[in-house]
Amino acid sequence: MPRYTPEQLRIRNSSIWTKVQFVLAPIQFVVFLVGFVITLLYYNGVIHDFSLVTIGVFFQDAVFGAPLCDGRHLGKAGVWHVGLFS
Repeated sequence: MPRYTPEQLRIRNSSIWTKVQFVLAPIQFVVFLVGFVITLLYYNGVIHDFSLVTIGVFFQDAVFGAPLCDGRHLGKAGVWHVGLFS
């Protein structure tokens, strides 16, 4: 069973958010790798300052959470839903 109907696929592929995610996905992957390496370095005793790990996790949360801010918390329709399914 296909995930999208042909019409939904056409709408999704023509959306600006598909292009935005094309840019954001590699950035998010690099942020994940950097945070993972920082955590491994702390775990192995190379880094002794836990605040670096804390800052890394906070930065990851900010980068991964930013695309989720889409206006639903303001009582409006989310930009992802309006752009894709309206």
